[in-house]
Amino acid sequence: MIYLLYGDEDYLINEEVARLKQKFKDYPSEKFESISAADLFENLKTPGLFGSNRLVIVYNFDLQDDDEVLASLAKTLDPNIELVFVSPQNLDRRKKGYKAIAPHAEIKEFKSYADWEMDQLVSWLIDKIKFQSKKISPRNAELLVEISGKNLLSLINEVKKIITYIGNRDEIKEEDILLLASQKDIHVFAFVDALREKNVQKSLHLMEAVLRDRASVVQLVALISSQFRSLLGVKLLQQKGLDQYAIAKKMQYGAFYIKKLLQSASKFPLNRLKAILELLYHSDLGLKRGESAQVLLPLLVEDICCG
Repeated sequence: MIYLLYGDEDYLINEEVARLKQKFKDYPSEKFESISAADLFENLKTPGLFGSNRLVIVYNFDLQDDDEVLASLAKTLDPNIELVFVSPQNLDRRKKGYKAIAPHAEIKEFKSYADWEMDQLVSWLIDKIKFQSKKISPRNAELLVEISGKNLLSLINEVKKIITYIGNRDEIKEEDILLLASQKDIHVFAFVDALREKNVQKSLHLMEAVLRDRASVVQLVALISSQFRSLLGVKLLQQKGLDQYAIAKKMQYGAFYIKKLLQSASKFPLNRLKAILELLYHSDLGLKRGESAQVLLPLLVEDICCG
């Protein structure tokens, strides 16, 4: 059997590799890194020293190396061999290499959680922490995601660090996360949240922290624009009579995320949301033309929070 594992979530890919190793734990195991198609084909044709059963794991294989050899490999692979391609290079469904293997393979893609799947990601994180005999509240799990990002491997590493820090204590608290996480990211997300809440004093205070952290202001404005586009989207659907769950289904966002957006959107009339997006567009242009962030950002904050 051939397995083709790919995607942007290395943690989930590694979990699947571990699952296959456990499933075929009685098979002799071999690992190859960046092997050519011809060398792999020759290796697979060579009988194993300990019988015909084999688990062969191949990392960074080039799927465009040799189409004819790949086709022969896939068609003639010994049924006692479990062949696993992990994160192969040049994976293109339109190319002959992929098409040669695909009919004979179990193909699995491992994607990152999207922004609107925050509730699923929070649940996943809570379960992983519970598996370590620790607890975390949904609010604090979301805070950890906002600070560390959605990459699961990074999140797990953060969890390990925090669990080591808290020792015998059974619950991860907000102060643990704030103490061990990147202050730069906290400032950025807190700044965006303060804008959504129309809290001008907090926004201006956090704006100064963001500038001290030397965050990319162009990327920051893009993040703010993304948030306000989402607010406009839920506002328009709410005005059409859709409830939280119907909006979540329509926008393909999690209901937990939609609830937060609706709470923020209630603070802005529809015409203000449209005006803010127009303002953000011109601010982005101004920054790219070299206008000062120290001048532009305070005006942007006041216009969003007080306009």
